[in-house]
Amino acid sequence: MDAVTTLDDALALTHAGCAVGKYALSTLMRRTRRGDIPLDDPATAAEFRAYARRSVATAEAQTRLIAAARPDLVCFYDRGYTPDGELFDAALAAGAGATTLNAAHRSGLLMLKRYHSGNRDQHPASLSAESWEAVKAMPWSEARWRELHDELADAYRSGTWYDEVGTQRDREILDRDRVFEALGLDPAKKTAVVFAHLFWDATFFWGRDLFGTYEAWFKAVAAVAARNPQLNWVFKIHPANLVKSRRDGYAGEPSEFVALREALGELPPHIKLMPADHPVSTFSLFDAMDYCLTVRGTVGLEAACFAIPTITAGTGRYDRKGFTVDPETPEEYLTLLDRLDALAPLAPAQTELARRYAWALLRARPVATRCVRFRYEADGAASLTVEQDPEIDDILASPDVRAIAAWLESDAEDRLALPGADG
Repeated sequence: MDAVTTLDDALALTHAGCAVGKYALSTLMRRTRRGDIPLDDPATAAEFRAYARRSVATAEAQTRLIAAARPDLVCFYDRGYTPDGELFDAALAAGAGATTLNAAHRSGLLMLKRYHSGNRDQHPASLSAESWEAVKAMPWSEARWRELHDELADAYRSGTWYDEVGTQRDREILDRDRVFEALGLDPAKKTAVVFAHLFWDATFFWGRDLFGTYEAWFKAVAAVAARNPQLNWVFKIHPANLVKSRRDGYAGEPSEFVALREALGELPPHIKLMPADHPVSTFSLFDAMDYCLTVRGTVGLEAACFAIPTITAGTGRYDRKGFTVDPETPEEYLTLLDRLDALAPLAPAQTELARRYAWALLRARPVATRCVRFRYEADGAASLTVEQDPEIDDILASPDVRAIAAWLESDAEDRLALPGADG
């Protein structure tokens, strides 16, 4: 621990096969809602040590638990924080299978993924190499794109798009001209939209980040935007801030506001801010923006479906599949942003790849619940309501349970139901 002075040092810490440094950092950031953990500060370093000790003790306990139980399969809902993360690593280290179950993009849908040592950093809403090959090989048509488009449009219009955290409640879908008017954009310029992640939530869960943390990436992009007035720049604050702040009982200033102030002071006129409660729907931006910037957010995949270039700053989701721009180093990334206005829209073949990937994630991977239904209410905390279907007497015979059981008994990484295939 005496040698740990940077985030990279901390992330490299392991014990008993468990990534204790990653889980300690993630848990500390989530509980304190901080986007950066400066370990060269003695007080912060002492705080991190306490979380690291807890993670080491948890790793010991979870390793003993796995050794005693010798499970074939360990099932998780969330596995990125202490103590679940250590149990996940201990299971994989012992050769046990691990699966995750998460809410998908709207109420009543579940996303399932199987993990092993080779895919441990893949996002649950991603496609395995096997799944992606199958999706690329399936027949494609304009009708399939309309199906995907309608799914997106309906979810946004109804306010159910990721309603687990209330992302699109009470939002209005506007055309391009009205978006430019609402945001005060210059219609003579191209527009880049920066989609902020929650700095303190799931920062180190999936793959590799070019800039170390979401906050560092956000500040680096802000610095480039300030010196590039040839574009309209829109910094969109993640709408999940509202629900998660209410759940946490947090009433302070959003960390993104603080980061922009620290990076730029007063915003120049070509940079606009969309707060988390801005009334314009994200869906409106697909008709208004020319470039999408995200580390690995779902919105980057959506934007690519509309031929909008998506520039990623991290791995683990949909990067390097042929429809995103994926710089390999921070220097390459920042150089690209300096000449962003020269980047052309996606070619039709690239756009089709994005649409195939998105269709698979939104239409073929989720399981629709039947015997037990769940929905997130349109209240300030997106409260969960769960109801059992009284018409279903035999739960084990319910189509959703049978689909999940069939997938659990297979060795497939993804539950994927393609046209003409079982599952």
